[in-house]
Amino acid sequence: MLKLTHYPAHDISLGDHLSQASPRPEDQTQSKPQNQKKHRPKFYTILLLVFLLFAVIFVVARLAEIEQMGRLLASISSIYLILALLAEGLWLLIATLIYQRNFFIVGIREGFRHTFFLSTSANFANVITPSWGMAGLAVFWADAEHRGYPKGSATVVGTLYMIFEYCSLLLVIALGFFSLLKRSLLGWPLISSALVLFGFVIFMVYMLFLGMRYPEKFRGFFMGASKLLNKLVRFIIRREFLPLRSAETFSDTAIESIVLLKSQWRKLALPFGLALLNKIVLITILMLMFIAFKEPFTPGILIAGFSLCYLFFYASPTPAGIGIVEGVMTLALKSLGIPLASATLITLAFRGFTFWLPLR
Repeated sequence: MLKLTHYPAHDISLGDHLSQASPRPEDQTQSKPQNQKKHRPKFYTILLLVFLLFAVIFVVARLAEIEQMGRLLASISSIYLILALLAEGLWLLIATLIYQRNFFIVGIREGFRHTFFLSTSANFANVITPSWGMAGLAVFWADAEHRGYPKGSATVVGTLYMIFEYCSLLLVIALGFFSLLKRSLLGWPLISSALVLFGFVIFMVYMLFLGMRYPEKFRGFFMGASKLLNKLVRFIIRREFLPLRSAETFSDTAIESIVLLKSQWRKLALPFGLALLNKIVLITILMLMFIAFKEPFTPGILIAGFSLCYLFFYASPTPAGIGIVEGVMTLALKSLGIPLASATLITLAFRGFTFWLPLR
């Protein structure tokens, strides 16, 4: 006869024992992140130590250059920095005059003060977005809507400024490439970047020509581009990005402003000359940086260094070439015979005056 043994209530049953012995898959998946979290601090600590190790190696390897930088900073001539500051102010005034002249050409009277704030705002928009200067047009569109003049006219004003800016820059780049070619430093990466910039200028000039000579083709091209843009963006915002009626009104007002250029094309010489003068002002600032750090230079070094700086200022995936321009210009000056310490300080000072200072 079998005896039934009574187990106390606190004893663990077989099912409970199995459940404790073999955890469920859900428990395993929940326990994994906890284990990973325990190892994450160690991983980041190792990564930080490796980074610090490379930093120490770099400082030790470049100790001579760092000491030379300290000596250069101690012996800098402040009078030339003040002259560079005044030259940068002159650059801002000339840029404002170019915009004001463009407004006058399309039949819009704008005061100097308002144009100054408008141009600096457009410059800031172009800096924070890598758009080849197109982001500044949004500032002009907003101002046109606020002040009651057509957006098409504002587009022509901004487009003319970009054409003058890029054409004058391409002239300086051509001189810079000639200097690099004499030193056997001109390669296909530089040539291809310049060709991309040249192609962008040709496209903008062609659109102005199309609006002056063949307004209907200009309107058809713009409407077709608007339809294509709506098709591409509809998948994201589920509606029309640019209503066709607004696009048609925009193209008509742009044509009206472009047609004015046909009878006033001689007036385009002044803003183009001002844009070229602005390049001379920027090269002068670079020259003042060389003098301030007591580094000898030649006109070829100045033009070549400036050309590479502003070529990658526009042809760069980062906004205004941040990080890329500094590296390219420093290496370019070093390859042109400038010591690394002087090339680094000259590049940083030049970018500080011509890029960071106008953003303040």
